[in-house]
Amino acid sequence: KNELKVPSDKVKVDNPNKLTEDEKSEVVKAVEDANKDEEGKSTLPEGSKVTVGDNGDVTVTYPDGSKDTIP
Repeated sequence: KNELKVPSDKVKVDNPNKLTEDEKSEVVKAVEDANKDEEGKSTLPEGSKVTVGDNGDVTVTYPDGSKDTIP
């Protein structure tokens, strides 16, 4: 249902198998920024949650419970 856009620029991290909290925050921001329209408004449904695993995998959980994952 949702059109998740993957950031075009990857976030540089020291250890791709163990991201720091700061690196995870940068990844979340990159995903959120990639999913904004021309006016800077989020194109993700309101209430969507972006989480990043220690290995850098991104999971977007939508309000309806569905999920998208970006490896």
